[in-house]
Amino acid sequence: MKIILFLGKLADGGAERSILTLFNEFLKQQVETHLILIEKELSIPLPSSKNIHFLLNDDIIHFKPIRYLILSRRLKKLLKQIGTYDIFISNLWYADQIAKMAKVPNLFFCIRNTISKSLINPNKNFLLQFIKKNKIRKVYNNGRIITISNGLHNDLLNTLKIIPKSIQTIYNPIDIELIIKESLAYIPPINNYMIHIGRLHIKQKRQDLLIKSYALLKKENINLPKLILMGKGADENNIKKMIQKNDLCNDIILIGFYENPYPWIKNAKLLILSSDYEGFGRVIAESLALQTRVVSTNCPYGPNEILINYETKFLAQPNNEKDLALKIKNALGDSKPLDISLTKKFYPSSIAKQFLSLNKS
Repeated sequence: MKIILFLGKLADGGAERSILTLFNEFLKQQVETHLILIEKELSIPLPSSKNIHFLLNDDIIHFKPIRYLILSRRLKKLLKQIGTYDIFISNLWYADQIAKMAKVPNLFFCIRNTISKSLINPNKNFLLQFIKKNKIRKVYNNGRIITISNGLHNDLLNTLKIIPKSIQTIYNPIDIELIIKESLAYIPPINNYMIHIGRLHIKQKRQDLLIKSYALLKKENINLPKLILMGKGADENNIKKMIQKNDLCNDIILIGFYENPYPWIKNAKLLILSSDYEGFGRVIAESLALQTRVVSTNCPYGPNEILINYETKFLAQPNNEKDLALKIKNALGDSKPLDISLTKKFYPSSIAKQFLSLNKS
């Protein structure tokens, strides 16, 4: 068995961490696995392996049609060098377009974000939206597709009207043993805090909503923990202005990006996800593994597939600062132990087994 994992670059998002977890699990199971990255931009460290390849070095071509043509040719050449393989898994839109152009054999597209929201701008006119949707359908129609949540599955079929050759859901792998180990690496310098982890990208992650919810709770004069915002992104200055405007400079703290966020999660009173949309919500499952309670917006897609049973009471209405504030307040006052069994379906060994069975489909 030989597997290829294909990705644009290793940014600091949940999708990239999930792909690395899968890569490491395949290696652990002694499956020959090659990781092909288009660019050498690395925000998270790579494992030591001779089977990691790059299509670009410093020769980035900015004109997309030529760039994509060159990349598809380089991919074909590299695959000839690697030799016969059983499964090629392309991840995220950038890589998916290159894989489609290269007419890669044994290709599966792994959809890891809400394409109808992340790739299609609702502020564009109808014609531009139509062109974008048509482009997306050309890539994925008649393709073999994997989605990382049932919500994404439905989004592709019902919202984008994709007609795949096959489609199935395989959740993200969460290496619980490693997360617990890394959570002991250091002690955060702040006590009594809640945490939000994600790109500083207001359109999706909605730090503005969280700041408004925090301001509402602050007015209630309760014993409110500080709020830590972990991450980096283009909206950092806008978020700082919002914090200042709400007179919360002593209460909400931006700490930037951490390669290992798990000690912060483990020691938090609460982890909060305030997004308008997700593909899965990996940080929710990681928090549960560390027995840190989670409050999340019940956004499309993923949170309501992870927070089930008792934990559904901490799902807030999207884009509703009052309901999010209420759920935060309720969660801070809740002492019921978390059900660690909620994370069993994300074990890497189980997820890898599902991917390895793809060659039979």
